[in-house]
Amino acid sequence: MDDSDYGLGIWHRWYGVKTATSERRVDTVMLSGNGGQKVYLVPSLDLVVVFTGGSFNAESPVNAMMTEILLPAVLSTRATPP
Repeated sequence: MDDSDYGLGIWHRWYGVKTATSERRVDTVMLSGNGGQKVYLVPSLDLVVVFTGGSFNAESPVNAMMTEILLPAVLSTRATPP
């Protein structure tokens, strides 16, 4: 095995997630690899999300899926922010 990073990246990022009543900032740690392979850690929601994919060397839709589908759904199940 050589010393290449195989496209792996680790970022601390936040998303502005629209909910029914407002927009909420959600902090995450994201690990990203080629092909749409991503792991999101969302400490404030006690949540780990794993995506696997086959979109090698192409743009993956998972960031949009997190902000437009998954995080709004999780936030809507909570009466008040933690």
